[in-house]
Amino acid sequence: MRLKMTLLLVVAIAIAAVPALAEESSNVALAGGTHTQTSALTVNVSYVNAMRLVLATGAGAPNCAITPANNTGPYSIDFGQVNGLGVSPSACVAVSGTNPVVYGTNYKVTPTWTGFLGGGTNGTLTVYVSTVFTNNTFLKMREAANVAGLTTDLSTNSAAPQSIGAGNIVSGTTLNRALGVAVTPDNTVAAGPTADSAVVTYTLTVP
Repeated sequence: MRLKMTLLLVVAIAIAAVPALAEESSNVALAGGTHTQTSALTVNVSYVNAMRLVLATGAGAPNCAITPANNTGPYSIDFGQVNGLGVSPSACVAVSGTNPVVYGTNYKVTPTWTGFLGGGTNGTLTVYVSTVFTNNTFLKMREAANVAGLTTDLSTNSAAPQSIGAGNIVSGTTLNRALGVAVTPDNTVAAGPTADSAVVTYTLTVP
């Protein structure tokens, strides 16, 4: 949400009369005693509410880098080469399971908002896969509280996203989470290697 602030400058000039002299400007030096001139400034602003949702690289390994690190997005993360056997994984992922093989990495998400009622403790955060992998029959996204919890495929339904955090979340509190790619062994598509990608969409809601 873009914040907009408008400043309007209103300057009032007070003219003081003295015998045989008139004060025309604050820059004119007058003789014969102390003279005072005042100006009033009216400052106008438009106070609005604002929300921010920041994704970042996890604090501890495994932690593939999330870029850019500018707190604005859109973001991207690279899991490197994946396969249905878990062979030669990237150093930034942990591999578990056999069918499917799950490549997992830690990451952080920090929701922040201001200008809402509720004391900053009544937000909800959800996530779903808005664009699936091209090879989505054997490549699936997962998300959980930690790498060990990456056991369920992430929802692809915007009307039924997965919740992040237990109940309401608190503004400015970083949530340490895990993201995963599940690879089911497959011999119907030749890997060359074949580049593929999915898009995961996060939604912060504050009443």
